[in-house]
Amino acid sequence: MGKELICVQNADLGSHPEALALNTSFRRDTPILKLCVEINWEPTEPAVAVASLEARLVKLCPSLREHECRGQEEYHILSSGDERGPRFAESRRTVEAPLALAHLYEHVMIDTIAFITAVPLVSGATGALKDARNRFDIFVESPDAVAARLTVGLATSWFGALVTGRSLNGEGRVALDLARHFYRNQSGALEVGGIARALGRESREVGEGLSCLERNGLTNRVGYTVNLSGVMYFSLPGAETDLLATGR
Repeated sequence: MGKELICVQNADLGSHPEALALNTSFRRDTPILKLCVEINWEPTEPAVAVASLEARLVKLCPSLREHECRGQEEYHILSSGDERGPRFAESRRTVEAPLALAHLYEHVMIDTIAFITAVPLVSGATGALKDARNRFDIFVESPDAVAARLTVGLATSWFGALVTGRSLNGEGRVALDLARHFYRNQSGALEVGGIARALGRESREVGEGLSCLERNGLTNRVGYTVNLSGVMYFSLPGAETDLLATGR
């Protein structure tokens, strides 16, 4: 079996003051999710591959178009179609694929956390490590571990599917809507029909999305001793669950 596209080697939610050196927009009173990741992606034409991936991700997360990028200009997301002239176009062709993917992954996590939690502002940063061109520290603000765990699981799943050409199906927008619904309703188990009614979706769609979340370790199927109806219930993992406890 080949290496994972995005291998999250370590995850921690804390203060991480070192992130301020990468982005001064980080707020000292907001927890920061730090991921140590290894990116295994070497397309023949990085700029073309990044642009193609961005086009598919923006359909899933339209508000990516509203993001601000403060790093190197050639790595700004959704910049492949702009009109900044031949010098920018040339620099865009020299981007390093692992760094471009790590940076895009950061922005998808920012967008996902903002959507799930309804937090109006989320900052992030990607730092390349000196000893390896495919290893990075990624920092993203997250209000709590539940949002962080859902975000890491979903974003990693999406990238793995899109880069390999798989259809997202239940892994896409349905899973994102479900993640937000579970985040807002953490007090108990939720049944499929009730979720479908709350989201205005068909039970089949919800079932596909729940299968995605369960497969990635983001929800648990709840078994009740007395349940003659056959209705399935799902809940979020316990608060003590490790940030990396997903089905990657």
